[in-house]
Amino acid sequence: MCLFAAWIALASPALAQERRPLPDYDGRVEPGDDAVDALLWIPRVVTAPLYAISEFVLRRPIGWLLTEVERADVLQTIAGVLTFGAERNIGIFPTAFFDFGLVPSVGIYAFWNRFLFSENRISVHGATWGEDWLSLSVADRVALTDGVELFVSNRLLQRPDAIFGGIGHTATANGRARFGVSIVETRVGIDAVGIGPFSMHASLQHRSIGFRDSSWGDDPTMSEWFGQRSMPLPTGYPDGYQSLGGRITAALDSRARGAPPQGGARVGVLLGETGTIDGAQRGAWLVVGGELELAADIESHHVISVRGEASALTGHDGVAIPFYELLDPGGTGAMRGFLAGTLRGESVAAMTLEYAWPVWVFLNGRLHVTCGNVFERHFADFAVERLRLSFGIGLEPRIAGEHPFDLQIALGTSTFENGTSVESVRFVVGARNGL
Repeated sequence: MCLFAAWIALASPALAQERRPLPDYDGRVEPGDDAVDALLWIPRVVTAPLYAISEFVLRRPIGWLLTEVERADVLQTIAGVLTFGAERNIGIFPTAFFDFGLVPSVGIYAFWNRFLFSENRISVHGATWGEDWLSLSVADRVALTDGVELFVSNRLLQRPDAIFGGIGHTATANGRARFGVSIVETRVGIDAVGIGPFSMHASLQHRSIGFRDSSWGDDPTMSEWFGQRSMPLPTGYPDGYQSLGGRITAALDSRARGAPPQGGARVGVLLGETGTIDGAQRGAWLVVGGELELAADIESHHVISVRGEASALTGHDGVAIPFYELLDPGGTGAMRGFLAGTLRGESVAAMTLEYAWPVWVFLNGRLHVTCGNVFERHFADFAVERLRLSFGIGLEPRIAGEHPFDLQIALGTSTFENGTSVESVRFVVGARNGL
């Protein structure tokens, strides 16, 4: 028996070698190694830690939570309580928004689809955090065709915690000031999205803006901040002004709207003109901008993209542009590690490396690293050592509607010449008013 077992063990390799080759049933030549696929192994290795974070820290826990919520019919129950009408075309939802370093807010978002006629939609969002933090937005949208809408919107805003971090590439070097702002705004325009790869937004806008001294936390008021440095107050402060302007943005994007992250290319342009129609210094200025993005799907909708963008303001006849109208890449801009108002300048340039992945059926995760800054008019003081970094991770909906959800953690640094030390930490969670 032992000899028989030994013979079987020795004979098996020989028997295996005598097996006939597998027939070529389909008659097709086996594909060779794909050069592009081979090159993509580099970003796959680089992003392996990001994949681990997205898979085991974000996607799986969130996916499990949402699955349990769906299994318990929580979403259907909420929709049944908060939506009305025979077709559930009327809804009222509570909202909350928190951005670390700013006053939080709670409010109500309401919509009415097919109001008066089938193509009409109205929406309202009100939010507050006490008598000095009030916001109200009302929008009316009429669908002309699939993807093309006319809109009219009105917004009232009063808040005590607006930020002034400085103007130019040295912003954030000397601390920051706070001020109160009041805005009454009306916009009318047209949105065209989903028309093949083309999208366009055009609008006219009237704004009335008022300012006041206001402190928040340990930050000084604007008057205190400028007084301590024996500097004149910035253009437009504290008298305020009214402005009238128009803006057009257009883009070509090879990627499908609302789909999971995917490879492709996008090019966008911006052109607008605004002018003050009252106040001590009347004048007008032009804004021009552009954006180019290239994206590659490294595996199963895990996408790496590179995006470059730049914008510049030009005042006609050397007009001094109000500080509140200067370009600001913070907040929801390219450099999300900074609160809105921290960076202001007459020109801005940024380059972003981004990694995106699907978290849930309507939710994407994004991790970004951005290198950029604000500069003087026409990038006159641009230099590589004057750039700074912004980096962070967050979740966002695939289609940002009127009231998009936002969850992110991001950081911002000083310039390269000042050591790129972390100067800003942002934690954002809630639903934004995007009417």
